[in-house]
Amino acid sequence: MEVATGCTVVDVDVVVVSEDPADPHEVTTTRSATRHWMRALGLVLFITRVYTMTTAELRTFLRGNMSATLSDHDAIRQVAARYARGVDRLDGDLMKSAYWPEATDDHGVFVGNAMAFCDRVIDSHQRFTGTMHCVMNHAIEVNGSTASGEIYNVTYVFRTDNGVDHIDTWFGRYLDQYENRNGEWRIIERICVHENTTSQSIDTHMPIDAAKFRHGSVDRGTATPLGY
Repeated sequence: MEVATGCTVVDVDVVVVSEDPADPHEVTTTRSATRHWMRALGLVLFITRVYTMTTAELRTFLRGNMSATLSDHDAIRQVAARYARGVDRLDGDLMKSAYWPEATDDHGVFVGNAMAFCDRVIDSHQRFTGTMHCVMNHAIEVNGSTASGEIYNVTYVFRTDNGVDHIDTWFGRYLDQYENRNGEWRIIERICVHENTTSQSIDTHMPIDAAKFRHGSVDRGTATPLGY
């Protein structure tokens, strides 16, 4: 960006995102409005390339091309985030996108192919009212197209038994091996390490009107998280 003769010259790419399905007239209107908005800000010498995509295409782009814009460490952390988000939202495809197809996972109660593990988790977690897999410290060592990682993990499991609410808490680590193929990092091997667990019944809740909030149960298993 540079300033010349009182005007700001901008050389940028603009992506116009439309709802699904895309309405060509709406996309054209939005592109025009974007140009007027830039001119209103004094960016009158507006040099731009305008691209259009639907919200679904944007999600696919962000998932599939993350490695192109992030460092290796950041891209690997996004892999860990996809796994955790996939489990909590009961999104099997998102969860599987963290692994290579032939990857293995040793989760104690299950040792085998990661794709089969994902299917098992999505099915078994239906019995819970909610889960939150929290990724904590994530140490990563990259060696060319391979990497190793250790993740500290705390997971909260919410369930109801005989009308009583419970919170189960898992403390553990993930010991990961990653591979980069064609610029994309994924897990090729994962070992889940148990450190400790706790379980407690919930007798009281925070003194807030929780009914006024969006509830996490709304987008579990819908493949469309709230806000998308």
